[in-house]
Amino acid sequence: MNDTSSQPETSGLILIVDDAPENRLLIGAQLRSDGYQILEAEDGREGIEMARQHDPDIIILDVMMPDMNGFEVCRTIRADKQISAIPIIMVTALSNVESRIEGKKAGADEFLSRPHNREELLVRVRTLIQVKRARVRLEEERHRLQLLYNISRAISTQLELEPMMADIITQTQAAVDATKGNIMLLDKNGRVTHKFLIRAGAPLEISDHVAQTVMTRGLGGWIRQNKQSEIINDITQDDRWITLPDHETERGSAIGVPLLGPDQHLVGILILNHPETGYFSQEHKALLEAIGGTVATAIKNAHLFNEVSEEQRKLEAILGQSTDAIIAMDESWHILHFNRMAELFFQLEENKVIGKQLHDLPALRPIIEIWENGEGPLQGHEIALDENRTLYATISPIQGVGYAAVLQDITELKRVEEMRLAAERAEKLKAKDTIARYLGPNLAEHVLNNVPGLMAQRQRRHAVVMFADLRDSTRFTRQFEADEVITRYNEFFTRMTEVVYKFEGTIFELTGG
Repeated sequence: MNDTSSQPETSGLILIVDDAPENRLLIGAQLRSDGYQILEAEDGREGIEMARQHDPDIIILDVMMPDMNGFEVCRTIRADKQISAIPIIMVTALSNVESRIEGKKAGADEFLSRPHNREELLVRVRTLIQVKRARVRLEEERHRLQLLYNISRAISTQLELEPMMADIITQTQAAVDATKGNIMLLDKNGRVTHKFLIRAGAPLEISDHVAQTVMTRGLGGWIRQNKQSEIINDITQDDRWITLPDHETERGSAIGVPLLGPDQHLVGILILNHPETGYFSQEHKALLEAIGGTVATAIKNAHLFNEVSEEQRKLEAILGQSTDAIIAMDESWHILHFNRMAELFFQLEENKVIGKQLHDLPALRPIIEIWENGEGPLQGHEIALDENRTLYATISPIQGVGYAAVLQDITELKRVEEMRLAAERAEKLKAKDTIARYLGPNLAEHVLNNVPGLMAQRQRRHAVVMFADLRDSTRFTRQFEADEVITRYNEFFTRMTEVVYKFEGTIFELTGG
């Protein structure tokens, strides 16, 4: 990029191609007097070579030349991409229309008839230089917008850090014709975490190592400390350029730009090199700073993406190793996640059910029925599968996602529970038969059903069953006085109670008749 906006209108380099020395002398003198620099070529071939070598602002071309006339020279220049944009004024003594038409077809911008008028020459030259500079500015702006577009596309189409940075440094290095470019990414403490280096004609290099001197005394360290862009016109004359052992012959200029986020936090540094001293301009600096802000935001987003991806990877690993089936669905019951145990329980493959609705999968329809018929979220229900398997399912809503179903295989638990209940029933019947021998069926049933925890304790106990049958009670009461009868009864029942308590028994009932 050349800074054409600040150049005066009467400055510029003009190439005169004419086989006649007197013509070159006259035109050259008129242009020099107006402040232009002049190059001269004696024939068409020399003129083409000088145009390639010096890239003049305008070529003033004679038509009538031996060996290679002006029309041929003009066509050759227009066919050469390197110099095709240079404006051409053809000077000719031919006044017929056919000659001018041929000149236009060859690519001439203007015609000047001999003998020419000095003021006319200067006006045409000045106008064409203005047009060329405007064209250059437009081309530079187009180039800048194209670069920004390419960078934006690289950012918008990729979220992974390394591929995105590779695209950005490649696009930037090519856009400013730098022979070397690198982006260094920094962590929150200013330490380099990634370095992306590209050289002209060489593949991209990615590493996490940067020489310590570069980030302390070098340009990278200066930018990290000052958070400002900087141009070094001659790297051999600036102490901030650290020449590494494998680059001792490095020459030219360099430019460095901080990659600052919206909060002015430094996330990286961009440095470009060119073999020419003084190559980088303020326009380069402005362009790279515009890129820097966009890239800094992209880097921050890439870091967030990596963090989210890592958390997602961990979550998927946890879900994958879960012994429960876990199914995530959106609000329309489309399947979002189907873990390994869900595949095993329902004999379905994850890649074949993701995105499908539960209604379309008969094996999974009970999940929707549970939700529709349930009493609320987290209300558990059993689902019977083939092969006598039973799942215990809970379904809960997830805000912003949809639903999550967790299904636990309780087949073995149910089998063990059924065995426990069967054993308890058998034990209860056995106990009832034993107790009924002494207490009678009704009393035995009452004991088993109403004594809390009797069967649940499952303890072995010594049972002492004591029966007292007080016969002829009426005759006994007639033989003694009332006080004596009561005293003897109290003594008898006291002894019975002591025996019961001694053997940790229970007094169920005292009856008399």
